[in-house]
Parts: sequence; structure tokens; C-alpha cells
Amino acid sequence: MGEDLVTRSEFDTALRQAWESIDEVHENMATFLDAFDKRAPSQSRWCWRSAAGEDRRQMWEELGEWVEWFNTRYGSAGGKVTIPPCWPLHPVAIEELTGLMLAWTGAYATDAPPDAVLAWHDRWLWPCLDRLHTKPGTFEHCTMTKHELRHTVEVPQDAHRAALDQAMTADHEAAAPEEDPA
Repeated sequence: MGEDLVTRSEFDTALRQAWESIDEVHENMATFLDAFDKRAPSQSRWCWRSAAGEDRRQMWEELGEWVEWFNTRYGSAGGKVTIPPCWPLHPVAIEELTGLMLAWTGAYATDAPPDAVLAWHDRWLWPCLDRLHTKPGTFEHCTMTKHELRHTVEVPQDAHRAALDQAMTADHEAAAPEEDPA
């Protein structure tokens, strides 16, 4: 017999070491997946709700520059194509314009489909401008020289929280299993 043969004991030792390695990899994967599941969901850097400090200032700068460019490029058509200078005073407009800018950026990306720019105009630009000039909370009543925010309702945060707590309690009680009287 040749030198390639191993004893039963050597084979058992090698097999045990392989299983230990597999168990270690399995434990590491389980730890990783558990940590992955518990992590906070990632948010775009364009999420106004969570942005703060320098990131938020940069968002304002970039959005402001894009709106200026937009008005230079499209605003000469006037009317409901122009974004009035009071747009930063309208929270709904800030969110809409952020989305419009991001969609525009994607449409002009080097890897965008050839019809992305046309799709941006058709799918995003015109419907967004229509909403911005006709829906409550936007610049429906504003002009290039006048700011008038109507249809705003102050939502008291405490009342919202109290209603949410009440709904959660009722939902929890409704979902609780009935006790068996036996």
C-alpha cells in the first residue's frame, strides 16, 4: 500500500475538524444575519425627516441650485411651469421638488435607458407641476411676487400621539387571545 492512505483515526480527526469549521461558519453567519435583521433600515441621504446638520444644509443647497436651474431652463414658459421663489416655505413643495430632482438625476444618468428623459417629462415633471400649482399646501395661490400658503392645519403632536396610543391599545386588546374558561 502507498503513502497516500490514512488511518481511520486520522480520517476521523480530519472529518471532526471539518465539521467544527462548518459549525463555526454557521455560527458566524447566524450572528451576521441576526445583526443584519436588527439594523435600522437604510434611508436615502435625501430623507428630510432624518437629515440634520451639514447634510441638511447641503440638501438645501443642492435643491436650491436645481430649482434655480429648472426655472432658468423651463420657467420662461411662465404660469404653472415656474416655481415661485417662496417654494422653501411650502413643506409639501420641498418634498415634491426633492423627488422631482432625484427622478431628473436618474433620468440623466449615464446608465439610464434611452427613453428615460422623455419618461421623466411625461411621468414625473408635468404631474408634479400640476400638483404643486393646484393642491392644498403647495403654491396654489402664490405668484413670483406673492407668497400665500392656504389650507394649512396645525396638527397638535400631543393629540396625534394620544390617538395613536389609543388605537394601539385597542388593537392589542382585540388581538389578544381569549382565555379558555376551563
